Amino acid sequence: DLCAVLNCEGVLEVLMRKLLHPSATVQMRSMNAISSLICSDLLSHDHMSSVTRSHLQQLSEGSPGPVANRATKILRQFEALSRSKPPLNGSDLKRTRLNS
Repeated sequence: DLCAVLNCEGVLEVLMRKLLHPSATVQMRSMNAISSLICSDLLSHDHMSSVTRSHLQQLSEGSPGPVANRATKILRQFEALSRSKPPLNGSDLKRTRLNS
């Protein structure tokens, strides 16, 4: 359903902005919610990764601690998910083009 996808997109945008919040608690809560979205399959992993990657990268390179560790863990999760995708076959490519 398109409305559900748009709502998830909006939620992801808010969560991404919360990654910039100065509070470690807010950042951790945002990353926990992002992890839940990853597990839900409501949005594509590629899209979620592209939207959040730069902010997660900043956090993972920040001062050592739970926030940096969690950001690194999510980035690794995105990397693993992108490696585990099966290659597209001809019919998948046609379907992708038709849905674009």
